[in-house]
Amino acid sequence: EEIVVRYSGVGARSRWVPVTGDHGLVRLLLEQDDPPRFLALKGNEAAGFGCPDPVSVLFSAALGMMGSRRPRTELLVWGGVALPEAVAAFVHSGARGVVFESVHWLTSLVGAPGPVSQALSTMRPDSTRTVGGSLNLSGRFFDRGNSTVVRELDRLALEQGGADVTEGARRT
Repeated sequence: EEIVVRYSGVGARSRWVPVTGDHGLVRLLLEQDDPPRFLALKGNEAAGFGCPDPVSVLFSAALGMMGSRRPRTELLVWGGVALPEAVAAFVHSGARGVVFESVHWLTSLVGAPGPVSQALSTMRPDSTRTVGGSLNLSGRFFDRGNSTVVRELDRLALEQGGADVTEGARRT
């Protein structure tokens, strides 16, 4: 709710694109009197923190929340989509666009310097790990089992998680 209050009225002065995977925040943003012109949805397929659900579920929920309301917020899909058929399906279903994220660093289209390019070439999309599920907060990170940071995040999430997950535990 703090985000919605802070940015109410900002849409009239500038373009801002909230990127979120939180169903509650999506609802708050779409139901306010002055919803953002754009809203980027981030599912559990994308790198970093996103929704515990796949982006297709979040996208469908957002469409349902908007109903026939006009003007309509334009939805973007943020990351997690690698196949052209999936991009076409989202665009055909009403997405304004798809933002490509980390998986595209694995292609030859990225003009990274030699050592960076070589390091990236050893990574694979299946070299990822999702942590934070016990907090209902999904984060996907590149990890081939040797990342101390990802192990620590996983440990903290398991330590904070439980039957009754508080907002404080999620923020930790």
